[in-house]
Amino acid sequence: MSIERRIAGSLALINDHVASISTLAPTNSRLLDHAYQGVSTFALGGKHLRARLVHISAGDVTGAQLQAATVFGACVDMMHGAFLIHDDIIDRDDTRRGHPTVHAAVRDEYRDEHLGTSIGITTGDLGLNSAIGSSSTRISTTPSYAAPCGSSTPPPSRRSWARSSTSRTPSPTPTRSSCA
Repeated sequence: MSIERRIAGSLALINDHVASISTLAPTNSRLLDHAYQGVSTFALGGKHLRARLVHISAGDVTGAQLQAATVFGACVDMMHGAFLIHDDIIDRDDTRRGHPTVHAAVRDEYRDEHLGTSIGITTGDLGLNSAIGSSSTRISTTPSYAAPCGSSTPPPSRRSWARSSTSRTPSPTPTRSSCA
């Protein structure tokens, strides 16, 4: 599968996620609409260089590894979008990519600087929490390492550092199973 198709899969996952969380609100709210639209716009816009790097780094994978790369690519893009929303507040930027930023749109619509900043920060936090939640619920259910073929031995620990009495040294890196 091409990198472009894999990135498209990550973007579809973001789109589906934003659509699903936008239905969780108990009432229609213009402020929540600003937040959901902001997360969607900033996570789905741009060149998706970070998701591209995730998919390139994953290599030619299939099955559970492809699913993990797709989810992780989506999470990285969603986190980047959230960081941009926060960055616009910090830098006091009113536009990004030719469109009003989240905080500027809310500020201008409601004529309230504090409300615009508050909704902007909350929108960025929504994006970060969505990325972290997606990665922990969708990737954690996909095993990274499998037990050797025919073995009932559980997968090795993900802990990469073992404590010794004098220093911290890397523990052996687990290897992926090559069962066919």
